[in-house]
Amino acid sequence: MFPAILMAYGGFILPTNVPANEFLNLEGQKFSKSRNWSIDISDLLLTFDSSRIDAMRYTLATILPENRDADFT
Repeated sequence: MFPAILMAYGGFILPTNVPANEFLNLEGQKFSKSRNWSIDISDLLLTFDSSRIDAMRYTLATILPENRDADFT
């Protein structure tokens, strides 16, 4: 999609490589809202005070999977 958007807009150098990440799993299973296997933002905000939200963002950013699936527990 991204290269197609650039082509439609015009005037951009098209990327030769578009990196993508693997899946982030929750306790060994894929996240799924339909199967109620997820973490809602409202629950995070109730669990952690506002000063710790940046720490949660940092943690998620550091464990983002690049070569294989990663697990969030």
